[in-house]
Amino acid sequence: MGRPMAFEIESVVRAAREAFWRRGYEATSISEIEEATGIARSSIYHVFGSKRGLFIASLRSYINEVLTPDLEPLRNRAGRETIIGYMETLRSAILSGRSFVAVHGSMLINVSSGRPGGDPDVANVVRDFLDEQLRMLRRGIRARFPGMEAAESQSLAQTLQALVISALTLVRLDPEWAARNLDVALSMLGDCAVPSR
Repeated sequence: MGRPMAFEIESVVRAAREAFWRRGYEATSISEIEEATGIARSSIYHVFGSKRGLFIASLRSYINEVLTPDLEPLRNRAGRETIIGYMETLRSAILSGRSFVAVHGSMLINVSSGRPGGDPDVANVVRDFLDEQLRMLRRGIRARFPGMEAAESQSLAQTLQALVISALTLVRLDPEWAARNLDVALSMLGDCAVPSR
């Protein structure tokens, strides 16, 4: 029987996640990961196989623990105001100046625009989340505009997702500009006219 690990894998992944989120995959060295996680590189390689393996685990952790909880209201109890709440929560985080997303941007967007985004496994993780986000936005739109045609609902969901992605791309450059993209999204959610049946 092997020697039990003297660390919690989830804690290591979270610590590595913050390091990758701050500096990006390429700029984060194994030495920095050792320092952030408090474990030796031999243990990192033993458990995760490589820096890339730890990075993919960190990205999944980011999606599961940071992004997915914001989608839960849309999944579980979408009402007329739920999608508004989703956009307003994101807008507040962008403008807070103190949240991790305000300081370091979105790990998902940072990954997509950097070298790891070309890795097929990383691309699949990102794509799976974006597909889920789009489904939840459609769900929120259906709750807000129950009479909207499916094609229009799909188009609106894609537009809202594009505005969210744009906001998260711009947040480190200009938070006010990023927030204005979400203002456009909120305006669309307030102004959509649904024909009566």
